[in-house]
Amino acid sequence: VSEFSNAAIVFAVPGLYVATLGFGVLSTLIALRRPEMRARLRHPPVAPITLLACYLLSLIPAVWFTEAPAATTEKMVSLLKDCVVLVIVLVLAHLVDRPWWMAAAIVLTLAVISTMTVINQVLLGAQPSTFGGFATVTAPALGENSTPRHAGPLPDSNFWGRNLVLGLPLAYALMHRSIFIGRLSRVGWGLATAAILGG
Repeated sequence: VSEFSNAAIVFAVPGLYVATLGFGVLSTLIALRRPEMRARLRHPPVAPITLLACYLLSLIPAVWFTEAPAATTEKMVSLLKDCVVLVIVLVLAHLVDRPWWMAAAIVLTLAVISTMTVINQVLLGAQPSTFGGFATVTAPALGENSTPRHAGPLPDSNFWGRNLVLGLPLAYALMHRSIFIGRLSRVGWGLATAAILGG
């Protein structure tokens, strides 16, 4: 939720990212004290970890032949931190055996922020609200004869669009899964999916 809502930047809380990482590591260590949790790691989530390893290996030529070593090093450190967070989240989702919770957290976060975007576009029009920084409209969009470029909690609308595109398949999966659960669940995930599409 913190990652997809960009809460650390919006609330300007220094160290929130590191704190989240620390809580994740601590949660993993506490969980692994229980034998049944250790037993679950005998069958780790191999596919996502393999894909992550392949992605990191594909970066080696770019790092090796870089013409800006300082900038590349800074970017790689940031990328490796993100990879550690991803691995911890995958391990925790595997340990609690509730992978759908992770998908639901991402989809609900994006749906709420997308709803703010739709309110900005449809109801507030020329005077959009930032909703405390979670529904920004990038500066070029405020000029005359321009289409509003909503950026959610991010400074760039393209990166916000990337987050929405990442969340949409999860929303579709939850909507499909809700077919077998009940009508209320179907309506809820259907509305969340519609909100993301609107965003």
